[in-house]
Amino acid sequence: MTLPRLTPLLAVALLHGVFLMLGSAPGGAQMITIEGNGVLISAGDPTPSLSDHTDFGGVYVAAGVIDRVFTIKNSGVAPLVMLGFQRLGTHAGEFTVLPIPGQFPQIQQIAGGGQLDLTVRFNPRDDGARFASLRFVSNASNHPVYEFSITGEGLDPAPEINVQGNGIDIPDGSPVPNLNNHTDFESTDTDTGFVTRTFTIQNSGLLSLNVFEIQIIGETSDQFSVTSPASDPVSAESSTSFDVTFNPDRVGGHLATVRIVNSDLTEGTYDFIIRGTATTTSARLSLLGNNLQIAAGDDTPSPDDHTEFESTDLGATSFRTFSILNTGNAPLSIATIELVGGQAASFSSSLPSSNPIAPGNQATIQISLQPSVLALHQTILRINSSDRVTPIYDVTLSGTGGIFKLVSIKRDGDDALITFHANPTSGSYLYQILHSTDMENWSTKGSLFSSGGETRDYRHRDGFLGKNGFWHVSEQTL
Repeated sequence: MTLPRLTPLLAVALLHGVFLMLGSAPGGAQMITIEGNGVLISAGDPTPSLSDHTDFGGVYVAAGVIDRVFTIKNSGVAPLVMLGFQRLGTHAGEFTVLPIPGQFPQIQQIAGGGQLDLTVRFNPRDDGARFASLRFVSNASNHPVYEFSITGEGLDPAPEINVQGNGIDIPDGSPVPNLNNHTDFESTDTDTGFVTRTFTIQNSGLLSLNVFEIQIIGETSDQFSVTSPASDPVSAESSTSFDVTFNPDRVGGHLATVRIVNSDLTEGTYDFIIRGTATTTSARLSLLGNNLQIAAGDDTPSPDDHTEFESTDLGATSFRTFSILNTGNAPLSIATIELVGGQAASFSSSLPSSNPIAPGNQATIQISLQPSVLALHQTILRINSSDRVTPIYDVTLSGTGGIFKLVSIKRDGDDALITFHANPTSGSYLYQILHSTDMENWSTKGSLFSSGGETRDYRHRDGFLGKNGFWHVSEQTL
């Protein structure tokens, strides 16, 4: 006969009747246990678990089901009679026992030492956690009523992102680069090498996944680039790929974050860390002025790094000293030093103080400016070297030619007589007389006032300091 759906009172009444009819076999002749996924489910277990399949996991609402098989075992010697089955709880109707053709839910006997497999299907009607319990009624001597809790989760249809590298999952927020999933790019030479990794964006959801942007962020993110972007959108249950290239120009370890901005409801920004190491086997040129680094291609002269010269009298000369540093690990050879374009004729350069330059060492060059006209003077300092990354190192130099002319410096006995033409325009001017022994450090020896349009003499008594002394006159408009 077919057993009707049970209520707790009916189950107890039926049990009583069955035990009267069948008797209770002595010595625990019928012993029931139930397993899920090969794991024992204790009678009365209130805590569903994925391990024993009492937690069914997540299922998209109206788009899929999950079936779980539970095994009823009779560890006794006498037949175990299954009298009924109940689904209880808030969402009982979303869990269904699938019929076994010609068998369950009819009364079944399980022989001693035998077992019976039942399939329970979870088909959620709404999203969120769903709760119920399963109750089995039998003539077992140990647990005539065997009940345990079950659960599952209804999921809204939505996109679901996952990212892989080298076929291995890269969890969202992964903080440690790994060779296996290609988030560690290993090492490459800054001169001759680069490394490209391909990453796969998977969409296991039921709606298309939009990939809005793939960013490389972080302090050394400029060493990495997305060289082949992912397609957009990514259809349900499909994937796309994108490439990241590590092409460093600086030696050392480099870290960055790959950020995938997408339409996943819970992982809208999918981040993971990538790493690469840059090495070099060649020379590297770095230019310093006033102990400040001057980048290759710098076209903005500044007095701070001495690429802008101080204003220089017509006919006088100003000097700047620059250091060429070899930051590589091979000797740096300087082929030529050129002054190119603009007013290059007003500038001149010395040879490097040493050549080639050993790794970690430096050499100096001295650049002079001798203006011949009243104007801004500019040119490009070009250093041609064995640096394979920047074989041509250009920086712009500038300086202003003085607006008056230093006519002569004469010795008159023990005095120095400095003659100069003041500004031809009428006005109020202060002229300072400066002296130096190295053309970089100047000391003031005196000053004169002028209303312009005149030739002035300054006598520095007992101040002729010989051929190694240099004089300079500066002008200030009052």
